[in-house]
Amino acid sequence: MKLSKTELSEYLQAHLKLLYFSYTQMKLQKKIMDFEEFKQRPFGIKYKARNYFNSNDYLLDEFISCNKKELGEDEITILQGFKKRITRDFVLLKTLKSYTIFIDTKNTIYGVYSLSDSLDEMLLMPAVAKMTILPFKGKIVYDGFINSYNMHIGPNMCRGYQDLLNEKRRGKNIITQLD
Repeated sequence: MKLSKTELSEYLQAHLKLLYFSYTQMKLQKKIMDFEEFKQRPFGIKYKARNYFNSNDYLLDEFISCNKKELGEDEITILQGFKKRITRDFVLLKTLKSYTIFIDTKNTIYGVYSLSDSLDEMLLMPAVAKMTILPFKGKIVYDGFINSYNMHIGPNMCRGYQDLLNEKRRGKNIITQLD
């Protein structure tokens, strides 16, 4: 399942503003770039800004504080969700009708919504990737960045993950909200 066009727009607007702020704090740019220019820049620049943000927790509160007048309440609520983000390695097992199954190294299972394109259209599943997940309007989404590993998950591991998923389903232990 993926976000609606309206939800995607709301998420991207807030997230890109945060990434732009993080990028300006990196002090790597040779010339000052405005937000519109930043949005047009290559993916790699946004990826560096995201990694810088993930390494510097103080940036979120600083961004909100510096931009409180320009941000709407909904944007602030979306941004506050980034405080609950989880960045780690996940096995992306498969995409179901409702969400994609993410399993972390502690065998915790998350039901994660795609932003726009379904994850199984982008990755051959099962796959292993380092990703950031976070709450968004009562759902879990990933932040839009996928760092996949060139790993093959064999049939025995797949069966083990499927058994784990079935067990967690029976106990209703799939996490679908981080709020």
